[in-house]
Amino acid sequence: MLDNSSQLLLRHQLVDNETLLVNAPDALAREAKCLAHFYYFNLWHRYALPVHQFGAVLQQRASATVLYVPKEKNLARMLLANLAHNLVPSDTLYLVGGNKSGIKALAKQLGDDWHPAQKVASGNHCLLYRTQLKGAKAGHFELADYRSTYPLGQPAITVVNLPGVFSEQKLDAGTALLLQHLPAEMQGKVLDFACGSGVLAASIATRFPAVTHISASDVNAFAIEACKQTLSQVNPADSQVIASDGLDQVDGKFDWIISNPPFHTGQRTDYSIARDFIRSVPTHLTSKGRLMLVANNFLGYPELLREQFRNVREIVNNGRFHILEASQPC
Repeated sequence: MLDNSSQLLLRHQLVDNETLLVNAPDALAREAKCLAHFYYFNLWHRYALPVHQFGAVLQQRASATVLYVPKEKNLARMLLANLAHNLVPSDTLYLVGGNKSGIKALAKQLGDDWHPAQKVASGNHCLLYRTQLKGAKAGHFELADYRSTYPLGQPAITVVNLPGVFSEQKLDAGTALLLQHLPAEMQGKVLDFACGSGVLAASIATRFPAVTHISASDVNAFAIEACKQTLSQVNPADSQVIASDGLDQVDGKFDWIISNPPFHTGQRTDYSIARDFIRSVPTHLTSKGRLMLVANNFLGYPELLREQFRNVREIVNNGRFHILEASQPC
């Protein structure tokens, strides 16, 4: 089923095969056979046609472009900046999003590059605006202009982050707890699932010389870029950063799988990400491999883990988060 925003676009006949959809959350681009750019690999993997693109930087332009407005303000502004470098003044940019997505505020504060936004329509708890560039934008869009950094640990790692990536400005409390309670020794191959900016992967590479390989995976194109830059600070001998829909694109078996798995999709609580991940883990562990994750206490992960593993234990619980370790798949 199409998202409410897409239904609003169709109701007003704003999508044809020459329209460019940016950040679409559904299959509209495939159904309309139009142009599309995705920032989330799981959506690209499920809904894209071969001509559709995935990545952190938009390269395309079209005379009619639709931006599905993300809820993260900094990300929305970065995407607008990217579009300003791609479009020309005669092109029309449509902004579409749910009433609670922040679209109203964004439409009022587009910045100096854009004409004031005009409301086109509303419906299905969504809003639709249009705008155009005031003039051609010189130069090229640079993702590096929007990156943020913070130091972590001793010796310090420079964590690189980008808008749209979890815990953009500082280390989150759950990951901090997991870092404090990593095992005394780790060796072999390690996977950091839902890696975000690469905090876990880079910390493990720094602390455990017996680790021979590190893989990091995420669905978010901005997380992939941020993690690559964070890992480059520690330069592990053998590492890779993978865009993957769950574990579908991850090859091989690991001695450790470490994660702070997400439980939101947009503004919605979504347990399916962690549930599908936990169900997939056993086929990606070596015979003595272990899964270690951190989660909010209210999430029912212990029960999910016991469905897949014979040995599940709680390592620590600080009242808000707990760390769980699982081994010996059923």
